Amino acid sequence: MFRQQIGRPRGADIVQEGTTDAGDLTRWSFTEITDDSFHWLGEVKPAAAADWRLVVDVRAKRRKG
Repeated sequence: MFRQQIGRPRGADIVQEGTTDAGDLTRWSFTEITDDSFHWLGEVKPAAAADWRLVVDVRAKRRKG
């Protein structure tokens, strides 16, 4: 599957936004970015919904070695 998103800086964060084939909005936010880690939030907003729904919450850290 291929899904296109447009990424832009938002303050110190990076936010990627797109749309699914079904018309749902998607948003990936990369926050707390450092040389060794970041926090990734994946959200979806179905076309008929009023609010965003969190579907992915990952804290990534670079492994040493």
